[in-house]
Amino acid sequence: MKQQKKVTQFVLLFLFLFFQIIAIAQTSKQDEQKKSGYFILFETPISIGMGSVSVAGHDLQNEDMAIGFRMITGIQEHRNIFLGVGFGIDKYQNIMLMPLTLDFRIPFSNDPITPMFILNGGYSIGIGDAIGGVIIDPALAFKIDIKDKNASVFFAIGYKWQQSEIDYTYLNYRNRNIYPTYKADVFVQFLTFNVGFYF
Repeated sequence: MKQQKKVTQFVLLFLFLFFQIIAIAQTSKQDEQKKSGYFILFETPISIGMGSVSVAGHDLQNEDMAIGFRMITGIQEHRNIFLGVGFGIDKYQNIMLMPLTLDFRIPFSNDPITPMFILNGGYSIGIGDAIGGVIIDPALAFKIDIKDKNASVFFAIGYKWQQSEIDYTYLNYRNRNIYPTYKADVFVQFLTFNVGFYF
């Protein structure tokens, strides 16, 4: 019940920020060189399981994978800072999560091809019986401007921490025919690859 209340509060806060940014962006004035204003971004992240998690004194290897889709909208200031909010879908092997995130991006220069630092984090809502949690996803990217800088493409590599609940079993030594199922709250790690477009 407490978790459901926290999820509801986070969703309401996320929606508030989402529509506030859109409202601010629509009323902002772009200069003649279009160095600031509103942006929208679509990306397709691929996540490959890394490392292991410790459960009941045992290390479980993370062999999960995921593919997703995300849309981010926000404000771009002087081509130096991108600040937005995003939502999407991450399909793992056995579960599906809907991440709601705050997104922060800093290009290292104003050149048509420039490296970029990305940091997004928030909360992933479980779909169906899945239970999500906090998500943190820093990355390094290359942004390439196209069509006279009216749009850009980017490629990124990062490392993601996703909080989740997993089921595990181990042998009951009193009755070897019984294998109880337990639940554990863990942070699972992923190597991420991203490709996306700015408009």
